[in-house]
Amino acid sequence: MKKEILQLIDVTVSNQQYEKISHINLMIRQGESTLLWGHDNTGRILIRFLQGEGVAREGSVLVGGERVTQCTKTILEKNKICYIDRNVEFMNSLDLAENLFLLKKNSLRKFWLNEKAMHMQAEELFLKYGVSLKGSEQISELSTANKIAVALVKAAAQGARLILLHNSMTECSAQEAEYLCHIIGQMEKEGMTFLMYDVHAEKLVELADRIVIMEHGEIVKKLADKEQFGKRHEIVAGSYKKEAKVQRQSELSEKERKKYRIGQISLDGIHQFDIEIAQGEILLLFFTEVSNQPKFLEAMAGKMQQKPVVYFPDRVLQCKCAEELIQERVAFWGENRDIGNGLLYNMSVEENMMLPSMKRISRFGFFRKGAKFIMQDDMIDAQRLTGYEVATLSEKAAMELILYKWKLFHPEIFLAHNILSRLDEELKEWAANQLDEIAKRGAAVVLLETAVDDAIKIADRMLIIRDGRIAGEVLGQEYTSVNLEELL
Repeated sequence: MKKEILQLIDVTVSNQQYEKISHINLMIRQGESTLLWGHDNTGRILIRFLQGEGVAREGSVLVGGERVTQCTKTILEKNKICYIDRNVEFMNSLDLAENLFLLKKNSLRKFWLNEKAMHMQAEELFLKYGVSLKGSEQISELSTANKIAVALVKAAAQGARLILLHNSMTECSAQEAEYLCHIIGQMEKEGMTFLMYDVHAEKLVELADRIVIMEHGEIVKKLADKEQFGKRHEIVAGSYKKEAKVQRQSELSEKERKKYRIGQISLDGIHQFDIEIAQGEILLLFFTEVSNQPKFLEAMAGKMQQKPVVYFPDRVLQCKCAEELIQERVAFWGENRDIGNGLLYNMSVEENMMLPSMKRISRFGFFRKGAKFIMQDDMIDAQRLTGYEVATLSEKAAMELILYKWKLFHPEIFLAHNILSRLDEELKEWAANQLDEIAKRGAAVVLLETAVDDAIKIADRMLIIRDGRIAGEVLGQEYTSVNLEELL
């Protein structure tokens, strides 16, 4: 008989974002991996509760057969339950093997010998689970996928009984996702148990022993037979129905539309490429080497040796810093992993919404006359957010607030980095529509997304960038008929 690790009995949970899940009954047993499935964020609320975010208002939580009053990180780790997400943290002063075992260097010979043994053991562990690392690498050199891989190996080495895996595939390419799935599969063969929630859950279906479908704050159905897994799309309450790209009917003629060019972009200091985009257009940049995606953003922010140049119809701007870009109405969202980046918690919701549209702030806040005018924008549903504290907004409300802010700002060029890639299906559809609305208002939108299949639904064109150069171009309407493998 399989041993019980975690059991939830009629549990109702709420968190600081006023999100709630009700009447959750779930049992996790040793050697049975469970995938939380759904088109909204119900599964995320549950797995974040098990990581310590939220309070159980009703019901019982049993860990190892014993009831616990709180699901804190300390209690869970004591019971060998480990939480891993894409924001894995390590000590940069230690190398990879030292982080794995949390040992510090020492000049004494006996410690040197231990260090040697530690690196040998780290290399054996990585080889065992199929991790393409040696142990001597520096943390700063690792990709997000490799950091997650190291966290998985570390959990296994520490004897974890259950690993809570949250959005591990979010910023991974197809190859990186396959790499992580292989590692997880190797651990499952050893009897490791996983409870998984991911906005790219399709990639984890083959690893699951059962699927728990969650929608609108409740468990809808549990699928224990793999033959039933194919019915999961039919069972969920909502679906991502926007298969066809929304067509933007620009009021401007082709001749009247402004054209922009971002030139002299260099990701390696050797090769250069230019991108052209028109007012009201959505352009998707697909980097075959995922590590080049953040390099493009660093280049735009003036952090690379080669500074890109933005050619407007009436002026030229060299990208020296992000502040200058904002002043020239070039906006960017998504530079940090926190999707709520850009919110100021010491200001009200309304004040956050109007930044950076308002130019002056008085000691009493925004000038009321200007504020009243801006809040009449027909794209804004101010009543949805009014009265809430910024720190207590749900993920969707924070998304609304930030996107409304950028709509009010009317950027000429808007760069969005891995926004769709981080969202569940329900929120992804909503955010895609908002990005489409920003383009309708005349912005030239540049998308940097690892979730190409989602982004291409609203993109007019996709540029494939390989080895620091443009390798090909695909029109949005031709995406399904193009053999991407040949272009990659």
